Amino acid sequence: PNTVDPKDAYIAIKDNEFYIEPEQEGSKIDTEELLKLIVNRLKEENYEAFSISYKDMPRVKPKITSDSEELLNKLADLNAILNEVVTVELDGISESFILGNYIIRDDLLNDIVTPDIDKIYDFVLNLQATYDTYGMSRHFQTHSGNWIYVGGSQNTESSNYGYLIDVDATVENISNTIRNYQDNAVAEAIWIMQGNGRNEHGDIGDTYIEISIDEQHLYYFKDGNLFLDTPVVTGLPTNSR
Repeated sequence: PNTVDPKDAYIAIKDNEFYIEPEQEGSKIDTEELLKLIVNRLKEENYEAFSISYKDMPRVKPKITSDSEELLNKLADLNAILNEVVTVELDGISESFILGNYIIRDDLLNDIVTPDIDKIYDFVLNLQATYDTYGMSRHFQTHSGNWIYVGGSQNTESSNYGYLIDVDATVENISNTIRNYQDNAVAEAIWIMQGNGRNEHGDIGDTYIEISIDEQHLYYFKDGNLFLDTPVVTGLPTNSR
């Protein structure tokens, strides 16, 4: 009869999940074990004639079984990689994602960590929508404690300030971090423009100059504290000033 070779157990992927595909014994006769069986039966039968049915002949066994410690450890390592966290730093703010959601899982079977570029682009575009402030109006607390909005359209000179993420460069930086993955991996966002630092009030930071046109006064804050204030004259020069 035609014989079927045994198949070793191995790690496979289905529905984006890793699992162990069990071994298959097949029907190939193990000639060495068959010879031992014949010798032992001859001794038992005092070297008289005997028969062994085909179905009772020993088969070649798989070399790797589903309970193999090496295979189980490999499966555990793969699942551990899927659950690792990558952190993206955004100048004082961080966002994280689960590595397994942003890689080509099939490649892990060959010990290769391949970033899923489309998913990383979606992630970075979400960062852009959340954290870009360039050209936007921002809520600002004045020296007197009042809250006002400053900034506005990108077409105005006063709005040329804020955070503007470089999407392509940030995608490439995150992708390289994934390709060279290590535990507790951190990738930096790349900026076309940056603000003065982020805090609970936005992107102006704690050190800045505030000029009140109504009061014709300048206030210099350093590390969140008023460091200097002085009268000023604002506006275009005229013959009277």
